Amino acid sequence: MKCLKAPFKLAALPLLLLLSACFTSQTPLIDVGDADYPFQSIKYEFPGEDDQVTLVRTGDSYSAPEEEGDGKLLLKQIAENTYVMQIEYEDDGKPAYLYSVARLAADQKTIKLFKPFAEPADLEALSTGQSGFKPCPSDPDIACVTDLDLYTKYALTRGETGAKTVNVLELN
Repeated sequence: MKCLKAPFKLAALPLLLLLSACFTSQTPLIDVGDADYPFQSIKYEFPGEDDQVTLVRTGDSYSAPEEEGDGKLLLKQIAENTYVMQIEYEDDGKPAYLYSVARLAADQKTIKLFKPFAEPADLEALSTGQSGFKPCPSDPDIACVTDLDLYTKYALTRGETGAKTVNVLELN
C-alpha cells in the first residue's frame, strides 16, 4: 500500500506531499461506537490552494460528496478541540486506514494537522517500539499504527514538526 493511493482531499493533505510515507493500519483503530461527531459539516482549504473541500456527516462517518472515491472519516475527541482522524479508503479492494491528529483553533478559523505524514525522523522512531507504530510488513517506509493512544501522544509531542495548517471556511 502506498499513501499515493489514498483519498488525500478527504484526509485533508496537500497534493505536494503525496510521495511521503504515512501513518496507516490494516484494521480500524476507531470503532463507529467510539467516534465523535462534533460537526454536521466542515468546509476547508489549504493556504495557497484553490481547492475547497466540504466534509458532510452522513450516517456514522464524514465524507466529501463532491469528491471521487469512497473515503470515510471518523473523529475521536482526545482533548478540547483535538481529535484523532481515521480515514478509511480502499487499497487494492481491501479497506485501509490513515491517521492524523487534528486541533481546531479556539477561533475556529484554522485546523492544525499533527503527523499526517511519517517523516524520516518518524521512521527512525519505529525502532524504539514506544511510538505506537512499527514498519508495515508490506513496506518498511510506511508506519503501521498499532496503538492509537501512543501514536496520539507521539504526534502531539512532536509539536510543529511536520504539522500542516488548514483554513476553515465554514463549520456547522
